[in-house]
Amino acid sequence: MSYTDAEYMELGKEISETNWKNMAYHKTDIPLVGTLARLIYAEMNSDPVGQACVAQELHNRMRNWVFGNKAGISYLEEEYQNWYGIVFEPEQYSPMLNPHPNETGPLFPAKNWDTKTPSQKAGWINAVDLATVLVNNETLFIGEPFDDVTAAVNMHDQMRHRYFGSEITEIEASIRELGQVLAPDNRLHSCFEYYNSQGVLKRRWDPVIVGKDVFFNDNDSVGNRINEIATPIAPPNVGDVPNNTGIPLQNASDLVEFLKSRVGCGYVLGTYGQICTQELLEKRAADDPENGASYYLGNCARWIGKLVTDCSGLIEWFLLKQGVTNCDSYSGGMYKQWCTERSTDMSIMVHQPGVVVFKRNSNGVYHMGIYVGRDRVIEAKGAMHGVVVSQFSADPAWNAWGYFDWLIYDIDDSDVTQLPIISDALTYGPLPGYPDMTFR
Repeated sequence: MSYTDAEYMELGKEISETNWKNMAYHKTDIPLVGTLARLIYAEMNSDPVGQACVAQELHNRMRNWVFGNKAGISYLEEEYQNWYGIVFEPEQYSPMLNPHPNETGPLFPAKNWDTKTPSQKAGWINAVDLATVLVNNETLFIGEPFDDVTAAVNMHDQMRHRYFGSEITEIEASIRELGQVLAPDNRLHSCFEYYNSQGVLKRRWDPVIVGKDVFFNDNDSVGNRINEIATPIAPPNVGDVPNNTGIPLQNASDLVEFLKSRVGCGYVLGTYGQICTQELLEKRAADDPENGASYYLGNCARWIGKLVTDCSGLIEWFLLKQGVTNCDSYSGGMYKQWCTERSTDMSIMVHQPGVVVFKRNSNGVYHMGIYVGRDRVIEAKGAMHGVVVSQFSADPAWNAWGYFDWLIYDIDDSDVTQLPIISDALTYGPLPGYPDMTFR
């Protein structure tokens, strides 16, 4: 259901910290929906995905509570026993006992309602709506009566969450390192590992990171709705991700503009902006006997007289133009060494100009391109294509992505105009308004 502004304000009215911490004795001051909404809002006041994660956590605690036969609490009326029981259960992480003393906390989320911005109001409205679903959704508790089999099935698949604080960097590194692993349900799942307080190594499945909280499954993720919600990796701000590449910081807007100016160039493996000549092709054939003369003197000969590059050479070419000399790498090296923030989960990719996309197989990364906005990728695609503009969503072979540590993401998808698709640089390049890269 949805509420009126007056009802949202009433559910978020100001209460004292003393009453909040002793909710068992002041439960009539706030409806149950208001209490759960305040918990959701206090954890993730402005992040709808984070709020959904907190609501899912409350959902799972309730299911555990019911299956564990812990419903009876003598000093609470029956309608509050389950929900207040899970809120006050020992060692449960929540802001119940340590509320934030400001408008992002649970004490007065609707304070100054009339002067709040639309986005500020939306945070509280979303929290109330999620809490309403929790209170009224009878399907939270699957299987009745709760026989041993049903309880075992439902207890087996529960999303947990933990605040990792200063350990969050190690958790993120573990997720990247382990990648997709065969889980107990015999399917591939992402996971991470950490040592608990007893020094025991734990493996957790399907992590969703929200701030320094990590939501995860103990065993598998069969039927768990939280996995329908993906948390994108936010673009790093300058200083958020260490730039240990030795490359000075560059702007994504400059990189995208450079790439647009190179559409129409040719492709020769192992090049990064040279003019294609017979001599260059002969040298490449001699240096690379695996591909040999048939490739360089055959396929690549169509680019004689044009500036040429390969996929990673396109990035090296940009950096050389910026005066950077220590930038020799390859697509796999750029993925592993230049993208601290990276993922093989394409469903959480942030569509922002400058994001690097990769193609990988069992041997590793073998190709790369740059997402330039509005469903377009600029890539040095191969000897039969050159530097082209491709439709990103039309190519399912893009199966990894990341942020360059040395790139400042200063533009958004909405800032750019959609480029025309150019599938063959020799026939259709360059882009309108940009110079032809032919030097005959």
